[in-house]
Amino acid sequence: MIPPYWRLVKFGFRLLYNEMAFSYDLISWGVSLGEWRSWQRAALKHLNVAPGASVLELAHGTANLQIDLRTVGLNSIGCDLSPSMGRIARAKLVRQRIAPRLVRARAQALPFAAGSFPAIVSTFPTEFIVDPATVAEVYRVLRPGGRLVFVPAGRLTAYWSASRRRGFTSPT
Repeated sequence: MIPPYWRLVKFGFRLLYNEMAFSYDLISWGVSLGEWRSWQRAALKHLNVAPGASVLELAHGTANLQIDLRTVGLNSIGCDLSPSMGRIARAKLVRQRIAPRLVRARAQALPFAAGSFPAIVSTFPTEFIVDPATVAEVYRVLRPGGRLVFVPAGRLTAYWSASRRRGFTSPT
């Protein structure tokens, strides 16, 4: 049986990724005190692929990491189940003059051939990332020796952590 609290959390995530997807960037910025994007970018240095390599992003959200991947010269493809995130991501990429390469699919049934990617990345994924079917699909579409990089959480740094050590809780 799923505890009531966890049902509420799952409901909140469903809303955030679907009906309330328009608020995702603002909410992620707010809950991270502005550090969300730096947490996402932390994954880039761990991909260990050559420029021009194809990289799959699982749960592309609003395409922020897609923009980063393309900026560093990678041939990225984003995959997300949410049609709302897909619409937001597509519009954001077009505004940045980046050709959208997005697919709508479940992580447990990826529409790619075996061995398609030298790297797969996912930042702040929900529980789908530990689903055995997702893990099997990731291994299926990774090339031999490929790498899965995911960022499960972030830590507040810079101003915020220094301020907390001094006893401050918010900027003045």
